[in-house]
Amino acid sequence: MTKKKVIEVLRAEATDEINSALIKEVEGIMELKYYRYEDDYGTEYVYEEPDYAFVEGCYVPKEILQKYNVSSDCRHAKGNLCRCRQMESIRNLKGIDH
Repeated sequence: MTKKKVIEVLRAEATDEINSALIKEVEGIMELKYYRYEDDYGTEYVYEEPDYAFVEGCYVPKEILQKYNVSSDCRHAKGNLCRCRQMESIRNLKGIDH
């Protein structure tokens, strides 16, 4: 006898709620990281645009760097929020100096 499979429909809705357990304040130097690769002949290539960055262990995706025109390492001021996940992403970059 096989078990009958049950399908549960999940619904996701936008909300203004903030889970404070997922927020961490960070301060430090935002270090840009660049995509690099090596061809079959051993020549290394590095992209000119940063691919991602880190601030004190918080991951900053390329989309955020592009949105705020971050093009070099810079200081990230305390009070900006970092959403903690398996890899963390910057939520607010208003306090950066560049």
